[in-house]
Amino acid sequence: MNVPEDILNLIFEAIQPLSLKQHQCNVPQLQQRYRWLLPMAAVSRSWRQACLRHLYRILIIEINSETASSNIPALLEIGQEELARQVCVWVHGPESILPEKLHEELQRAKLFATAWLNVDTLHVWQQSQNMVNLQHSSQIAKGEWEQLNTDLSISLPSLRQISLDDLSSHDAYGHLWLNQLINEHMAGPHRLTSLRVFSDTPPRLQHPIQITRLHIDGVTFSRPLAPTWLRIQAECLRELTLGSVSPQSLWDLFTSTREQLVFEQLRSLRLVFFWTSRFVPRARNAIVFDSDSSDSSSDDYELPAACGFMASRYGQPKFPQLQSLELRRFAGDLPQFLTLFASSPPYRSQLQSLVLAGLKTELPAHLDLALFPHLQSLDVRIVDYIREDDQLYLTDLLTQAFGSAPSHLSRLSLSINFDQIPEFQFPSLMPFDQSLRSLKLVMEIEVGDLLQLLQRLPAIDFLIVEDIEMSPVTSLALLVQRLRDMESLSPVSLSLTQLHTLLANSRNPHAYYALLLFVVCRLPQLYLLRVPEDAVVLLNKAVKTLVSAGIAANRAPHLQHLRVLPWAL
Repeated sequence: MNVPEDILNLIFEAIQPLSLKQHQCNVPQLQQRYRWLLPMAAVSRSWRQACLRHLYRILIIEINSETASSNIPALLEIGQEELARQVCVWVHGPESILPEKLHEELQRAKLFATAWLNVDTLHVWQQSQNMVNLQHSSQIAKGEWEQLNTDLSISLPSLRQISLDDLSSHDAYGHLWLNQLINEHMAGPHRLTSLRVFSDTPPRLQHPIQITRLHIDGVTFSRPLAPTWLRIQAECLRELTLGSVSPQSLWDLFTSTREQLVFEQLRSLRLVFFWTSRFVPRARNAIVFDSDSSDSSSDDYELPAACGFMASRYGQPKFPQLQSLELRRFAGDLPQFLTLFASSPPYRSQLQSLVLAGLKTELPAHLDLALFPHLQSLDVRIVDYIREDDQLYLTDLLTQAFGSAPSHLSRLSLSINFDQIPEFQFPSLMPFDQSLRSLKLVMEIEVGDLLQLLQRLPAIDFLIVEDIEMSPVTSLALLVQRLRDMESLSPVSLSLTQLHTLLANSRNPHAYYALLLFVVCRLPQLYLLRVPEDAVVLLNKAVKTLVSAGIAANRAPHLQHLRVLPWAL
């Protein structure tokens, strides 16, 4: 088959991407894609050459209590080790795996058979159904972990990115088992540029932390901080995620070569304060970098009472290049905290995307978003239930947020959980009614309110709405009859092209007939509709029926080209 190489690459890229983002390391899915690609390598020589890049760019290793599988032996057999760029390891089973067993299975998978000079990324995803505490077991000797980490370091000398998902490290092993490997690559000619740890205990770092992307989730950071904690170099960071931080000790995590704490290159910042207000860590040594030290006498720096969470040892931190900010569950003075990221001489705020998530008590109604003149995207998420007596609060919050946001805002996402659906009057989206292109509503909205809302948004192109309240259409025949009987179908939006909806509260599949009748048929530019997977066949059948009956051509010609696909997050 004479297919141009660039077209072949596009085909294979759609099946198996050449690089994975951290959240895409889904080994079962990768294995399925590998099985799809393998027969294509036998089509012709050109297909084989194009296919091999996608087959072996990602080394896949699956380890469980009974079996292990890998695509590494096949790659070694054809002698093209230079194709490999990433390693993805999935460890799962009924119990946490012993280091000796893990080392043995990685050896059997041939990971240690050579030095993978072109591999720069390691993903490890460890899952255990039962978190067996092996911390004090005589089965685990310190040398076993050291040997495993040493062999990983030798086989992966060019590591620049490490991603580890393991929420049982502390319960099972008493420490983060990749500590040695991480430290091996924190300095030197192939210094880590990205470290992502989603675990119940943070890495115990031994080198100064100069890193571009740092994500530490799942742990609780103590206050006051232990003197042995190494600080993160503020000037190097471009992306930063910290989960479960304390507002009072947050800035103590950072150091600077200047007199001020200036995050010169930071573009994306995500801070989660949730765990500190709800949970207490199980053991002190689970929350410090150096497990041999105690934080009981670590009051090496006290924030001045007047400054609180606003200041560091360097004064107020600065964020001259910050473009994306996400704050979750901040229980302090949120409006005051937001001023840290606003314009401050000699720096001007460059913030374009803002996510605010919290309880009603954590999201005050008097938010002032005029602080961010370049804001393009706003995401407000109220995580607890809105009840009838909260309607005034909700109206004030949304009205204030909408009223103070820049008029050129193009993307708005609202997540609102109603305990019982009140008669809530959706507020005006002024001043950006004319410019809003993307809207997400994680709530139920009455179909009449939705249509009125769309009429107020002449530029809207993309809409996600969790649920739409409407009267069901009980059969396909009734849908056809009602459309035939209608004198006209006046459009409610001439700009909307994509609609995603779950109809989450609807147990009746015939609600999707109502979706076609009341919403889809009145959106003449709509070309993509995403719904739950079990509704795709039903809707496609309904659309084909409307087209074959001639109703689509007369009433809603866009149905002839409408694509109905499963909901995709």
